[in-house]
Amino acid sequence: DTVNGLLLERLRYAAYLSRLTGLPVIPSGGNAHSEGPAEAALARRVLEEEFNVPVAATEESSRTTWENATMTAALLRRAGIGRVFLVTHAMHMPRSMEMFRRAEIDAIAAPTAFIHNSDSPDLVSDWLPNPKTLWHSYYALHELVGSAWYAIRQHWSSLVD
Repeated sequence: DTVNGLLLERLRYAAYLSRLTGLPVIPSGGNAHSEGPAEAALARRVLEEEFNVPVAATEESSRTTWENATMTAALLRRAGIGRVFLVTHAMHMPRSMEMFRRAEIDAIAAPTAFIHNSDSPDLVSDWLPNPKTLWHSYYALHELVGSAWYAIRQHWSSLVD
């Protein structure tokens, strides 16, 4: 087992920041979709063996962004760490920062893997769907639905309390 391309993008930037700042890396993430090793365990192996970056700890149980934030918050409190760089994809950063804020983590956004198209559409084919733009649309919808879900849950819990 190894990391997928999306996680590798985040790990590469985390390794860069760790070397730049001297700060430790704490990968976080379980396995939300299937059996097998936790994302954080795979991340640890890649960071240590391929990037030669030490890992201070891992959080390997979370399945959602909210669980990721709350479980990481507990780990950080036990370690006496008050402020962190939060490395994730640029498109996922708003939801991640909101969840980490709710978990009372003082996080500095460190986004990576920005999605952009510097080319101006010149051809008719530039306006047709293709695998890359379909993936970007899927990812954007995933983030919108995730943000809406957390907003609904927060509103509902405020009504119940």
